[in-house]
Amino acid sequence: DPDEWPRHYLEVDWVVPPESYPRDWGNAQILLRNYAVKNGQVPWHVETRYRQLVNAFKSKDPAAILQELFWLSHYVTDAFSILHNTKNFDPDGLHQRWESDMFDNNTQLNGIAADAKTYYGTVGWADPKNNIFDVVLVGNGLVGTLVAADQSHVGDMPGFYGAVRELTARRWGDASTLMASILWTAWA
Repeated sequence: DPDEWPRHYLEVDWVVPPESYPRDWGNAQILLRNYAVKNGQVPWHVETRYRQLVNAFKSKDPAAILQELFWLSHYVTDAFSILHNTKNFDPDGLHQRWESDMFDNNTQLNGIAADAKTYYGTVGWADPKNNIFDVVLVGNGLVGTLVAADQSHVGDMPGFYGAVRELTARRWGDASTLMASILWTAWA
């Protein structure tokens, strides 16, 4: 699907300050013109998938519910990837190191998964589009921290892992909490 890539991110720092990025898709298109799609669409796509999940719950169709949960969870969790929140999405190959290479070691994967449990929050009412915007803005503010950790541990995956373990676990725990909140809100 040629339209798939922009559904995974929002390069919110193309607008300065990033907090002023339009949350209304029509306003984003007016401001950014041809670049609106290229800059990403994850908040609006989560909103669309959320509505489809609500409809699946209303229809009481288990297959449709599972299908929408599959897609929605993918986009929600992608919004928590710090490098999906910035135009600087792959400085010196960091994207691969942080999202993939770091997890080639099961001990590291299991460590972050275990730590993420300590960050689970209370499930509550969700506002899918605006919650994702907030996630993206927080993530954009963490880009410098992630890049600095990478630059401090060039060629040292255990060192890099140690430097970003808590940050990564926090993003995972928060993603799980928001996904559960979106699911609950759609069901309710």
